[in-house]
Amino acid sequence: MLNVKVKQMSEDNITVISLEGAMDSVSGNTITNIVGGEIAAGKKYFIIEMTKVNFINSMSILDLWHTKDRVRFCSGILKICGVNQKLFTTLSGIGLTGLLEFETTLEDAVNAIRKK
Repeated sequence: MLNVKVKQMSEDNITVISLEGAMDSVSGNTITNIVGGEIAAGKKYFIIEMTKVNFINSMSILDLWHTKDRVRFCSGILKICGVNQKLFTTLSGIGLTGLLEFETTLEDAVNAIRKK
């Protein structure tokens, strides 16, 4: 089961989506739907924090990809941070690490968005 927390960093207008648990077929389009709502509200800067994610399946990988497209379409920025080594290896093996922007920590992701 995937637990999701959404936090707005008002000083930078960054939406942080913190995930915990398994990103599986049950979680479906959770991230895309959250980001879509935030984009409709005028938000453009997003961080997906995955420190506590212990599993990801192909459906959730597709969800990340769709999220990237939505953010790109609104000329926004999407950073993913806190991915453990096992998940990073999985994402790297399918070439996703070359297509999405990863940062080590939440602080690194915030600073990367601030620089743009």
